[in-house]
Amino acid sequence: MPGSSGDEALESVTVTEAAKSYLAGQLEQHASRNISFRLRLGSDQKISTTVAEPSAEDVLVRHENKVVLAIEPGLAAKLQDNTIDIEQTDDGRTALIVL
Repeated sequence: MPGSSGDEALESVTVTEAAKSYLAGQLEQHASRNISFRLRLGSDQKISTTVAEPSAEDVLVRHENKVVLAIEPGLAAKLQDNTIDIEQTDDGRTALIVL
């Protein structure tokens, strides 16, 4: 599976069970089984999220044996010792946040 070698690098980034479960639920709406949410760092140094197939180097986050989040390696290094969680916004949407 793409990116599976990056799983060990996730030890320094925590993703809450609530975030994993939420992402898994959102992915159920997509027909493709090989996609996940993918975090990457843009040229403007802002984190962006896409729904795509993980790359071979991505750090993977699994929920019930399915990859729900892939993190670009450079971003994963910057997220060391952080937690990724979800939060309800004022307008009722759910946002993925880094604490």
